[in-house]
Amino acid sequence: MTARTTARRSVDRFDREVLQYVLLRAPYGPPPSDNCLPQFGIPAYRFDERFREIIAGYLGHTLNAQERRLIFGCGQHHREVQLCATS
Repeated sequence: MTARTTARRSVDRFDREVLQYVLLRAPYGPPPSDNCLPQFGIPAYRFDERFREIIAGYLGHTLNAQERRLIFGCGQHHREVQLCATS
């Protein structure tokens, strides 16, 4: 049996802004397509991909309490969106 090690990692500024934006927009649905490019520099179709990459990229890392709440909240939102999309 091998010991699992987790690296200490902090959520960078861009990732934090994307995650916070998704949580703020959650009650209103996905971000408007014309908002992603000027605000984040990525087109709307890429924004959703980047959001998913961010969530996946921090799994298994040691985060501080605030970052854990942010990732957990976005993960919950992601699961809810997935459930709605497959129902």
